[in-house]
Amino acid sequence: MYIAHGFFFAVFFAINHDYADKWPVMQFFEFGGVFIALALACGAVGLVLSLVGMKKELPSPLKMTLIVKLALIPWYGFNVYYALCIIGGMLNPFLWFIIPLEIAVMVSVTWILMILTGVQDVVYVCQALKDKRLAPSPAVIAGLIMQFIFVLDVAGAGLLVAAAGKAAQASTTSSSPAAPSSAL
Repeated sequence: MYIAHGFFFAVFFAINHDYADKWPVMQFFEFGGVFIALALACGAVGLVLSLVGMKKELPSPLKMTLIVKLALIPWYGFNVYYALCIIGGMLNPFLWFIIPLEIAVMVSVTWILMILTGVQDVVYVCQALKDKRLAPSPAVIAGLIMQFIFVLDVAGAGLLVAAAGKAAQASTTSSSPAAPSSAL
């Protein structure tokens, strides 16, 4: 996803610094689109693999998903900037009718990319709830719902990590023998 933004940044740099006639701007823009498509394909593969792996006891993806979501925060910031630049470029009376379509496409692609970065958590937590490895709690339910909402997906991933940590800690303390009490 960051590679795609590198190409988009090159396009904006070329346009803003009068290199548009010297650089292959449209090719940069197309390469950016190709890398966004690759990111979508990788996310789809991750979804398929997590669905296939539901029956197996796979390690928890919760911490890795939280790390990925935190690492993607600058990407989403750049994404908003690029979207505003593209919409700003369409502020021409002859192009205004295209703006709603551009917004719909940009929001849809960004939302799908956001969903695909957290879908492994949703699949894992649903399976853990089904197998009774994780108890349904307000934090778990809120974390699952937040995975589908912009910006809140990062907080939701954090809630799921915390809830899974509490469940793991509770299961280890309940399965370990009682510690000897110390006399005062």
